[in-house]
Order: sequence, then structure tokens, then C-alpha cells
Amino acid sequence: MKKYDEILIGSGPAAYEMSNLLAQTDHKILVIEGFEYGGTCPNYGCEPMIFLEGAARTVLQSQQLLGHGVSQPAKLDWSALMQTKLDRFDPWPAETREIIKKTHDVEDGYAPFVDDHTVSVNGHQYQAAHIIIATGQTPNILDIPGKEHLHTSYDLLSLKNLPKRITVIGAGFVGLELVTLVAAAGAEVTVIMHSDRALREFTKAEDQALVTAMQQRGIKFLFNADTQKVEQAADGLNVVTDQGTVSTDYVLDATGRHPNIEQLGRENTSIAHDRHGITVDGHLRTTVAGVYAIGD
Repeated sequence: MKKYDEILIGSGPAAYEMSNLLAQTDHKILVIEGFEYGGTCPNYGCEPMIFLEGAARTVLQSQQLLGHGVSQPAKLDWSALMQTKLDRFDPWPAETREIIKKTHDVEDGYAPFVDDHTVSVNGHQYQAAHIIIATGQTPNILDIPGKEHLHTSYDLLSLKNLPKRITVIGAGFVGLELVTLVAAAGAEVTVIMHSDRALREFTKAEDQALVTAMQQRGIKFLFNADTQKVEQAADGLNVVTDQGTVSTDYVLDATGRHPNIEQLGRENTSIAHDRHGITVDGHLRTTVAGVYAIGD
């Protein structure tokens, strides 16, 4: 069994920053990643969204200026834009892994705990005085009939060809960002919401102003609707709700995210958790001495 000073489970922004700080010490570090090195933010979140939204913003601004000096609004070429995005961001995980590997050991795979201070990866066991859990969050998938037809933001942000009709279930930050993006590219978009408001973190007036602006751009909203199932149809998919059926070509599940802790083997430890994730105190310490949880 190999022993380290610190083991980092995950390599997203929080863990990556910590690995850089630990690289300035003489500690022996192991970084374990079972998904994409760098985590969600640079691969499927903040960075690619900023890149894609830059193009969408230009299209929307040109539409707003139509008749005020602009005679022909810009048109977004989804396939070309997505290929440019993939060319730039697809190499990122491998690049991040190589950067980490310059100063730390790395192991590709998931790391369930064997006990409070031991993890197992690819048949090998590792121990450390300090273990830092930084596994982040992962997209929800509704547990409904036809859930195999549901896609996450990860899928959509790598979609090379844009479907004509897209239905988005959920109206949180990520969902509305993606709705704006694909609508600017020319997709016919319907948003199915479980409540009567979109971004409930904002005031009702701000929420209404946003929804009205999106409706004026042709985006449809179905309020207070309960999504019941997704069915294959002759010409696409049918999303069945308690308020009727929405015909579509692609369904994005944007119902939120949950802690990515299912594969940690928590049952083998004394680490406490709840539906929000790993339980920590004000110093990010878990209920096991020497084990911490950081990030989302």
C-alpha cells in the first residue's frame, strides 16, 4: 500500500488550485480523477459557455439593432461554432493532467474509501494523513419513463448538429443560458417549468422581465407543468406533461445538479453527508479527522 501526505479526489478548480499550492511544498501528493481532468468548469461549464455566449451575444445584439442602422442581423452557424469550441476545449483534460503530473502522482479512476483514510483505485490502495474530497456536482436526470431520451448540459455543449426543435425541462441558470444559446442559433425552443417562475432567486419583476424578453424572441414557456414521460414518436419525441404534449427533436434535462458522491464508498467511513453533499464545518473539515471536502 502506497502512502501520501495528501490525496486529492477530483481535479476541478478547487482541487486544481490546492494542487498548485501543495506543489510549493515537499509533500507527496496523489491526484485521482474519474471523469475529466479540470472538472466541469473548464470542460462543460464556465469556460465553454463564455466562449459560446460571446457568439450568441453578437447575434442577439444585431437583432436588437435591426431597423436602427443594421439591415441584416447576424446568423449563428452552430456547426462551425461548435467545432471551433471542440477544437479548443477537447484537449483541455489531457493538458490539465500533464500539468498536474509534473509535480504530483496521478491515478485515473474513481476512488471509493476502504476505510476513513484509505482509498482504492484500479485495484490499488492508497493512504494519506489528509484526504481532500473535491468531486463537485453532476447533472440530474429525471427518473421518469423515457429518461433514456434525456440529455444533460454536458451532451448539449458537445452537440455538433443543432436539432430543429429543442425542449428544455427546468428554468434555472444553466437551463436558461442554454435556451438563449440554442434559440440564438435558430432552434425552436420550449421550456417546461414545474413552477410559475423561472429564476426564483431574483425578484418577481426581474424574473418577468427576463421571461418576457425571451418570449419576444420566440421562446415558448409552459408554466406549472409536471413532466410525466418522454416517448419516441414517428417524427421525433413527445414530452408528455399534465398540461399536454410537446413535440420535439431533443430534450435537455436542466432540473439542477446534485453532489457527485455516489461512488465514494461512504458506507465504509464515518464521513457524514446529507442531500446537499458532504457535511463540513467552517474550516471544510468533515466528521473524520484529516478528511476535508471542498468545492461545489
